Amino acid sequence: MKLTTKEKILLNTLKLIDKNPFPKISTKQIANETGISEGAIFKHFKNKEELLQHLCDKFLTIVTTIDLTNISNETDFRKILISFFQNLQRTQNQVYKLVLYISMYKKSQFKIFNKIINEEVYKKIEEVVKNNIKNWNYNEKINIKIHVRLLMYSLYFFTIQQQVFGADKIENFDMKKVIETSVDNFLMGLKK
Repeated sequence: MKLTTKEKILLNTLKLIDKNPFPKISTKQIANETGISEGAIFKHFKNKEELLQHLCDKFLTIVTTIDLTNISNETDFRKILISFFQNLQRTQNQVYKLVLYISMYKKSQFKIFNKIINEEVYKKIEEVVKNNIKNWNYNEKINIKIHVRLLMYSLYFFTIQQQVFGADKIENFDMKKVIETSVDNFLMGLKK
Protein backbone atom coordinates (compact mmCIF):
# COMPACT_ATOMS: atom_id res chain seq x y z
CA MET A 1 0.00 0.00 0.00
CA LYS A 2 1.47 3.32 -1.10
CA LEU A 3 1.61 6.03 1.56
CA THR A 4 0.33 9.51 0.83
CA THR A 5 2.67 12.48 1.31
CA LYS A 6 0.69 13.43 4.42
CA GLU A 7 1.20 9.95 5.90
CA LYS A 8 4.92 10.09 5.04
CA ILE A 9 5.21 13.45 6.80
CA LEU A 10 3.57 12.01 9.93
CA LEU A 11 5.72 8.87 9.92
CA ASN A 12 8.93 10.79 9.37
CA THR A 13 8.03 13.22 12.13
CA LEU A 14 7.66 10.21 14.44
CA LYS A 15 11.10 8.99 13.32
CA LEU A 16 12.57 12.36 14.23
CA ILE A 17 10.79 12.34 17.60
CA ASP A 18 12.76 9.20 18.35
CA LYS A 19 15.95 11.30 18.15
CA ASN A 20 14.84 14.69 19.52
CA PRO A 21 11.95 16.21 21.48
CA PHE A 22 9.18 17.53 19.24
CA PRO A 23 9.89 21.26 19.91
CA LYS A 24 13.47 20.83 18.68
CA ILE A 25 12.39 19.33 15.36
CA SER A 26 12.12 21.86 12.55
CA THR A 27 9.83 21.65 9.55
CA LYS A 28 13.02 21.74 7.44
CA GLN A 29 14.21 18.54 9.16
CA ILE A 30 10.81 16.92 8.60
CA ALA A 31 10.91 17.91 4.93
CA ASN A 32 14.46 16.54 4.49
CA GLU A 33 13.54 13.26 6.21
CA THR A 34 10.44 12.96 3.99
CA GLY A 35 12.24 13.93 0.78
CA ILE A 36 10.01 16.92 0.03
CA SER A 37 10.35 20.69 0.14
CA GLU A 38 9.58 22.49 3.36
CA GLY A 39 6.71 24.27 1.61
CA ALA A 40 5.11 20.93 0.77
CA ILE A 41 4.53 20.32 4.47
CA PHE A 42 2.33 23.41 4.60
CA LYS A 43 0.12 22.06 1.80
CA HIS A 44 -0.96 19.37 4.29
CA PHE A 45 -0.62 21.15 7.65
CA LYS A 46 -1.14 24.83 8.52
CA ASN A 47 1.74 24.70 10.99
CA LYS A 48 3.76 22.41 13.21
CA GLU A 49 1.05 22.46 15.90
CA GLU A 50 -1.50 21.09 13.44
CA LEU A 51 0.97 18.36 12.50
CA LEU A 52 1.26 17.55 16.22
CA GLN A 53 -2.53 17.38 16.47
CA HIS A 54 -2.63 14.84 13.64
CA LEU A 55 0.00 12.74 15.42
CA CYS A 56 -2.13 12.90 18.56
CA ASP A 57 -5.21 11.77 16.63
CA LYS A 58 -3.22 8.86 15.19
CA PHE A 59 -2.12 7.91 18.71
CA LEU A 60 -5.70 8.01 20.00
CA THR A 61 -6.86 5.74 17.20
CA ILE A 62 -4.24 3.18 18.21
CA VAL A 63 -4.89 3.27 21.95
CA THR A 64 -8.69 3.21 21.80
CA THR A 65 -9.13 0.29 19.43
CA ILE A 66 -10.69 -2.33 21.70
CA ASP A 67 -13.90 -4.19 20.95
CA LEU A 68 -15.57 -5.60 24.06
CA THR A 69 -19.06 -6.00 22.61
CA ASN A 70 -19.30 -9.76 22.07
CA ILE A 71 -17.72 -11.19 25.20
CA SER A 72 -19.53 -14.28 26.42
CA ASN A 73 -17.04 -15.58 28.99
CA GLU A 74 -13.98 -14.64 31.01
CA THR A 75 -11.67 -16.51 28.60
CA ASP A 76 -12.83 -14.27 25.73
CA PHE A 77 -12.35 -11.20 27.95
CA ARG A 78 -8.78 -12.33 28.78
CA LYS A 79 -7.95 -12.95 25.10
CA ILE A 80 -9.25 -9.53 24.02
CA LEU A 81 -7.33 -7.73 26.78
CA ILE A 82 -4.11 -9.56 25.90
CA SER A 83 -4.55 -8.83 22.20
CA PHE A 84 -5.25 -5.14 22.92
CA PHE A 85 -2.09 -4.76 25.02
CA GLN A 86 0.04 -6.69 22.54
CA ASN A 87 -1.06 -4.30 19.79
CA LEU A 88 -0.18 -1.32 22.00
CA GLN A 89 3.18 -2.84 22.89
CA ARG A 90 4.06 -3.21 19.21
CA THR A 91 3.53 0.53 18.74
CA GLN A 92 6.70 2.34 17.85
CA ASN A 93 8.79 3.92 20.62
CA GLN A 94 8.20 7.28 18.99
CA VAL A 95 4.50 7.15 19.87
CA TYR A 96 5.35 6.67 23.53
CA LYS A 97 7.82 9.56 23.33
CA LEU A 98 5.07 11.69 21.78
CA VAL A 99 2.73 10.83 24.65
CA LEU A 100 5.39 11.65 27.23
CA TYR A 101 5.93 15.02 25.54
CA ILE A 102 2.19 15.73 25.51
CA SER A 103 1.76 14.69 29.14
CA MET A 104 4.63 16.90 30.30
CA TYR A 105 4.24 19.99 28.12
CA LYS A 106 0.74 20.05 26.66
CA LYS A 107 -1.44 19.63 29.73
CA SER A 108 -4.69 20.63 28.02
CA GLN A 109 -4.08 18.10 25.23
CA PHE A 110 -3.21 15.44 27.81
CA LYS A 111 -6.51 16.09 29.61
CA ILE A 112 -8.31 15.49 26.31
CA PHE A 113 -6.32 12.25 25.78
CA ASN A 114 -7.15 11.10 29.26
CA LYS A 115 -10.86 11.82 28.86
CA ILE A 116 -11.08 9.99 25.54
CA ILE A 117 -9.09 6.96 26.77
CA ASN A 118 -11.21 6.91 29.91
CA GLU A 119 -14.43 6.78 27.87
CA GLU A 120 -13.24 4.52 25.06
CA VAL A 121 -11.16 2.00 27.02
CA TYR A 122 -11.27 2.17 30.80
CA LYS A 123 -15.03 2.49 31.17
CA LYS A 124 -15.63 -0.27 28.62
CA ILE A 125 -13.43 -2.67 30.61
CA GLU A 126 -15.15 -1.57 33.84
CA GLU A 127 -18.56 -2.30 32.30
CA VAL A 128 -17.56 -5.82 31.32
CA VAL A 129 -16.40 -6.46 34.88
CA LYS A 130 -19.57 -4.90 36.43
CA ASN A 131 -21.87 -6.86 34.11
CA ASN A 132 -20.19 -10.16 34.98
CA ILE A 133 -19.53 -9.88 38.73
CA LYS A 134 -21.85 -12.75 39.55
CA ASN A 135 -21.23 -14.87 36.42
CA TRP A 136 -17.45 -14.84 36.81
CA ASN A 137 -17.33 -14.95 40.61
CA TYR A 138 -15.85 -11.48 41.10
CA ASN A 139 -15.79 -9.73 44.47
CA GLU A 140 -18.76 -7.33 44.55
CA LYS A 141 -16.94 -5.00 46.99
CA ILE A 142 -13.83 -4.56 44.86
CA ASN A 143 -13.02 -1.11 43.50
CA ILE A 144 -13.19 -1.90 39.78
CA LYS A 145 -11.98 1.53 38.70
CA ILE A 146 -8.73 1.17 40.69
CA HIS A 147 -8.13 -2.35 39.36
CA VAL A 148 -8.60 -1.24 35.76
CA ARG A 149 -6.28 1.75 36.22
CA LEU A 150 -3.62 -0.44 37.86
CA LEU A 151 -3.75 -2.82 34.91
CA MET A 152 -3.56 -0.04 32.34
CA TYR A 153 -0.93 2.12 34.01
CA SER A 154 1.33 -0.77 34.95
CA LEU A 155 1.48 -1.97 31.37
CA TYR A 156 1.87 1.53 29.92
CA PHE A 157 4.74 2.38 32.24
CA PHE A 158 6.38 -1.02 31.97
CA THR A 159 6.43 -0.61 28.18
CA ILE A 160 7.73 2.97 28.40
CA GLN A 161 10.48 1.92 30.80
CA GLN A 162 11.51 -0.97 28.55
CA GLN A 163 11.14 0.65 25.13
CA VAL A 164 11.69 4.37 25.68
CA PHE A 165 14.02 4.58 28.65
CA GLY A 166 16.06 1.56 27.53
CA ALA A 167 15.57 -0.69 30.56
CA ASP A 168 15.43 -3.58 28.08
CA LYS A 169 19.21 -3.14 27.65
CA ILE A 170 19.68 -3.86 31.38
CA GLU A 171 16.93 -6.41 31.94
CA ASN A 172 14.96 -7.55 28.91
CA PHE A 173 11.54 -9.10 29.43
CA ASP A 174 9.38 -11.09 27.05
CA MET A 175 6.57 -8.53 26.68
CA LYS A 176 4.09 -11.22 25.69
CA LYS A 177 4.65 -12.87 29.09
CA VAL A 178 4.49 -9.49 30.87
CA ILE A 179 1.11 -8.77 29.27
CA GLU A 180 -0.28 -12.22 30.01
CA THR A 181 0.89 -12.01 33.63
CA SER A 182 -0.60 -8.53 34.08
CA VAL A 183 -3.97 -9.53 32.62
CA ASP A 184 -4.03 -12.75 34.68
CA ASN A 185 -3.17 -10.81 37.86
CA PHE A 186 -5.92 -8.30 37.03
CA LEU A 187 -8.51 -11.08 36.62
CA MET A 188 -7.37 -12.96 39.73
CA GLY A 189 -7.49 -9.72 41.73
CA LEU A 190 -11.18 -9.40 40.89
CA LYS A 191 -12.09 -12.84 42.26
CA LYS A 192 -13.81 -13.46 45.60
